[in-house]
Amino acid sequence: HRDPFYEAVMQNDNDFTNHYLMEMLASNMHIKGVAVFYNDEVFASAGEKFEIAVTPTVEGGDYSEIFSVGKDLFAISAFTNNAGSESSKNVYVIMELDLEGIMRLLTREGYKLGNEKGSPVLAGIFVSLERRWLPANYAAIAFVFLLTFVFTATIKRMTGKKFLVRRNREMSLLLDKIPTLIWYFRDPETFGIVNKSFAEFLGMRPEEIEGKNVYEILSEEEAKKCVESNKEVFSRKTKLAFEQNSENSNGELRILEITKTPDIDEFGNIESVVCSANDVTEEREALRRIKVIQFGLDNANDEAFWIAPDGTILYANSAACKNLGYTKAEISGLKVNDLDKSMEAMDRRVSWDRLKSKGRDTFEAYHVSKDGSVFPVEINRNYFRYDESEYEFTFARDISEHMRSLEILERDRFRIERLHDAALNLERCGTLQDVYDSVIEAAKEILEFDICFICVSEEDNLVIKASSNLNPRDPIVMPKDVGIVGKTFREKKPYIIDDIQESPNALKTNSLYHAGLSLPVGDV
Repeated sequence: HRDPFYEAVMQNDNDFTNHYLMEMLASNMHIKGVAVFYNDEVFASAGEKFEIAVTPTVEGGDYSEIFSVGKDLFAISAFTNNAGSESSKNVYVIMELDLEGIMRLLTREGYKLGNEKGSPVLAGIFVSLERRWLPANYAAIAFVFLLTFVFTATIKRMTGKKFLVRRNREMSLLLDKIPTLIWYFRDPETFGIVNKSFAEFLGMRPEEIEGKNVYEILSEEEAKKCVESNKEVFSRKTKLAFEQNSENSNGELRILEITKTPDIDEFGNIESVVCSANDVTEEREALRRIKVIQFGLDNANDEAFWIAPDGTILYANSAACKNLGYTKAEISGLKVNDLDKSMEAMDRRVSWDRLKSKGRDTFEAYHVSKDGSVFPVEINRNYFRYDESEYEFTFARDISEHMRSLEILERDRFRIERLHDAALNLERCGTLQDVYDSVIEAAKEILEFDICFICVSEEDNLVIKASSNLNPRDPIVMPKDVGIVGKTFREKKPYIIDDIQESPNALKTNSLYHAGLSLPVGDV
């Protein structure tokens, strides 16, 4: 069992294997020949050649056996590394033993090796002398048998002990290296073995906890909760899982995900309760932050989308669903070009490549809702990569009000410019009638009224001096004491009429006029 020898065979290093076998023969005079078999074929050999028609079955692990073929004695062994922890099912070693040399150490009599009669040496192997034996011969053979029996028992005991020690070391290694907290209770209040992670969480060594009462280790409040859950597992004989806030050795409050499992024997009795716990504080905090972010996205005023490279919508928030008229189930799985008919959205490959190269971009587009209505949006796209996958995260803001505000600003700008032009025209007017006509033209263009007229006070009447789109049947002269125009003149303040036809103060000359505005000008 030498590691270099094992590695050489596993790596098909024939030269080193032969060298090792020669050294084995040189240091063991009672081995006549040795051969390494790989897949039942000789891989390497040294010493005398031998052939065996039927070989014992190699069981793996630390298996070894001595057997005979005629008068020849052989030993077969599984092939392992130095610790015996690694082995190959396809490789084994057979050694031909020098039986004559061994027997000459014990007797001068002739002997015969067989499987049926004689003195048993090992299981299934018998030695019988060909001539009359002397008492010394019998004693020697008995000694060989006893020595062999003792040797075999010792080897088995040492092998079993070695396996248990190795197994115990491996289990201790696992328990002490994993971050999971592991411990068990002998009864509801007494600790059994604990691993290193559990002890370090409490700022102690494992041996300071093992065998102690819960109330000696934990705070009174935690100990009480611990004992109650232990009693529940002991009585119900079922697994119990829960989360618990516990303070560690640094005074930090940590969230532990605890599982307590009963250890039940073949008679249905609980021998102990095995416990494990994982510190999930960071995971729960991350989950809380994700929920906050999710809540923020779902309740944001702007539309938010999570989109795959091919344009498939993976997620849409509540604002997007409301504005577009879809449910979350309906909108998930739609393509970007189902909502946006612009060239940018229709050519998804070009759009994705541009976003990926720039990282982010902003532009204006039009979204189409489920009912076919269209509204303008400002798109803010972001590229990101997470867990070997690529995504587009997009915000879309409805800019309908913004566009209307721009239209109003543009209209006001136009009106201001026209007012400036009207003022310049008034300065150039040569007669009073030119002034009246300029005012009517400006009111029609700037205020966008359908009908405009100017009345001037002359004695007891108001006379229309200039007009636009006035009905020919309407009077030119109106008394000062009737109608909205007369009231504006008398009270010297403006009036807004929602509907002339329904106003009791209006002078109704026809049924065409409805809403109107009457303003006093100058010192009337």
